Amino acid sequence: MKAKFFSIVSLSFSLLVFASCKKQNKGDEALPKPNVPNSLANTIFQKILLDQKMVNVPISFNLEKASYYLDSRTSIVPIDLVSVDKKIATTKYFVTKTDENGKVNAENYYVILSAGKNNVAVTPDLLSGKKISADFDGAIIRYDKDNNFVSSNHFENGNLSPKTDKIEVRKSKSPEPTPGYAPLNQGCSYITVDWYWQTYVNGVLVNEEYLYTTQIVVCEDGDGSGGGTGSTTCEQAQAFLNAGSAQSGTLNSVDVFNNGMIWKKTYNWLIFQAGTWGLLSFDQATFEKIHYASNNTDRWEFIDFQHQHLAEIGANIGGTRTFLDLGATINILPGRTSVWDRVDYSVTSKPLNCLPAVTTVLNSQKSFNAPNTFVIVE
Repeated sequence: MKAKFFSIVSLSFSLLVFASCKKQNKGDEALPKPNVPNSLANTIFQKILLDQKMVNVPISFNLEKASYYLDSRTSIVPIDLVSVDKKIATTKYFVTKTDENGKVNAENYYVILSAGKNNVAVTPDLLSGKKISADFDGAIIRYDKDNNFVSSNHFENGNLSPKTDKIEVRKSKSPEPTPGYAPLNQGCSYITVDWYWQTYVNGVLVNEEYLYTTQIVVCEDGDGSGGGTGSTTCEQAQAFLNAGSAQSGTLNSVDVFNNGMIWKKTYNWLIFQAGTWGLLSFDQATFEKIHYASNNTDRWEFIDFQHQHLAEIGANIGGTRTFLDLGATINILPGRTSVWDRVDYSVTSKPLNCLPAVTTVLNSQKSFNAPNTFVIVE
């Protein structure tokens, strides 16, 4: 007896025809233009000390690559540095923890550095130091939500070491950007910055490793955003209100249970993004393995699909945002190998000044497919 595995071709469908329908009721971001400073209303900045002056480096939250860990209610969002002509993937992460209602109650930045630049799986256990791989040689540096240094842990062969680590920045000796870059406001200039990983023993530098180079805009008042004091203007308040849209983000799944006949999976996906802040929807599917004697095949089919809750990720700048979960419309399609899910929700955005809060009601939609392999028994 042999088993052969084939990919299932997903069923095409119309949303006008449903096998079942139920309603559950529950209460490449554009690069900033240096010559238009107010366009940065929804950009997060990291302050760095450069030539004895504090300047701002814009950073971007990559919400599409965010990971969420249900057991610890922790979200981990990769951070990109925004250079004047591109985004640079770094080793920095914004980490939040939420309460049982999905509200954020802890926010920190972490930098994960690995000797030899080996890929490291960034998880809550790694960040807490509970589970460190035996081959991990590197550092975990923690900052508060304002990017102030909190702690540094250095590891060698997975063991905690007395060494300490820091990120050092220097004005680069490389040539500054060519005149082909966008014109700047008066008093502003392009600066090239080199980033380094430094390791110390008893306060003595024992190793330095180059990480990457970025190009930023620095103005006479020290504000890397291209001018101004950094306060929220009424124009920026309007930009804060206008930011944000419904999404149908990448689907992430986690197996909850599988005994060979019944399979439960949880899903999370980005449904809303406003700059550096977003919402994830959490859903759970239950599958049953069905045997078809006519062609001697086994197939996983949906027997249940539930919308569970929403959770926020990332951070806001220039105001606050709150949300309400308004439930979901779920349709298990003919053949029970596909589900269509529409999540309804509202987002209330409140700028720091000038304008009142605005509430917007939205919905996001996503298709889910049963596990896409089946077995033919001969």
